[in-house]
Amino acid sequence: MATANEDSKVTASVAITMSPLLPSNITVWFALLETQLRTADISSDKIRFATLGKCLDGRLLQQIEGVMTDPTTTGRYAGLKDELIRILTDTVEEVGGKRRDGG
Repeated sequence: MATANEDSKVTASVAITMSPLLPSNITVWFALLETQLRTADISSDKIRFATLGKCLDGRLLQQIEGVMTDPTTTGRYAGLKDELIRILTDTVEEVGGKRRDGG
């Protein structure tokens, strides 16, 4: 059975609202999300992981399907964040390279 403190943290995670995650603003986006998590006093890795997962669109969910369907037992949020940063950084670099190459 959940304690009152755990219940308030779950409720707080529902109250967090974020714009969709975009490659062009990934650093600012994560800073905003993590500020909201701290303000809501959310420290549970599971809740942080679920909150981040709710912010992703279908394209990103397909790219990180393995991380979402078979997460590690610890460090879920950090693992998902790292994978998203890797994917989105690669995407931005690929687009930038195509523009420089004229493609």
